[in-house]
Amino acid sequence: MKPQSNNPADTVDSEELDELTILRQMLDRRYHELVSGKVQPVPGDEVFARLRAKSAARKLDDQATLIAGVERGIKQANRSETMSHEEVLQRVSQTPKS
Repeated sequence: MKPQSNNPADTVDSEELDELTILRQMLDRRYHELVSGKVQPVPGDEVFARLRAKSAARKLDDQATLIAGVERGIKQANRSETMSHEEVLQRVSQTPKS
């Protein structure tokens, strides 16, 4: 039986280790940019305010897209452009998985 190692490199695969190496390099670079004054830190409350604003805008866009789709569907139904449940299931089953 192989003895267990406490070395983190022994517990992650090479792809994970590569990702961690890239992350470490990025963190080191960003730290040096802050220390050198090349970039200025953004206060946490400002970061969260920006995130909340982006999230609210994205939610409004999603709602507008949904409403437009529902309105388009209502117009199609009013023109009798509908399909049966079976047709919907068939079409959905042919849609490529993402």
